[in-house]
Amino acid sequence: MTGDFFDLNPLLYGNLHLTPVSTVRLMSLLQNLTSDTSGATSSSAAPADTRLAALTSWLATLDVVDVATARPASADASFRRYFRLDVLPAHRDALGATLVAMDAPPERENVLGFVKVDEMLTHAGVSVPRIVATDYERGFMLMSDLGVTTYLQVLDHDNASTMYAEALEALVKFQL
Repeated sequence: MTGDFFDLNPLLYGNLHLTPVSTVRLMSLLQNLTSDTSGATSSSAAPADTRLAALTSWLATLDVVDVATARPASADASFRRYFRLDVLPAHRDALGATLVAMDAPPERENVLGFVKVDEMLTHAGVSVPRIVATDYERGFMLMSDLGVTTYLQVLDHDNASTMYAEALEALVKFQL
């Protein structure tokens, strides 16, 4: 097996195992944003996700992705959320087929710290998402998509020693 550890395990995206809860939650949030335009509220309706609405609005201003294609990209234990979006045809040659949008509430997450780690890992030669656009004040970021394949998904008896060696090499790279 060839390639870098981070090509197969985009740790900066968190755990890529999608859970039914995250998919159901996103669909519910998107439905809340688009279903009732009359302004009426219902006591049984879930509260509107104002951050998702703001992220969607910001992404639309960039004219790079199709905001209607937003879907969960991963789930992790932080307050950050990630959504995978299809890139508009005019930008696919430069950006690839999909990008990942990050929603990191600034009162709970350090976006500049995330960017600093991304820069340090890039400088060390580790494959990390390329930052395409940012809105630091609101905690939004659009990044390249490293894919959905996790390290564990491709690890087997035949490639384990090579893959673990590559993982250790990557760990050493960003500690020097």
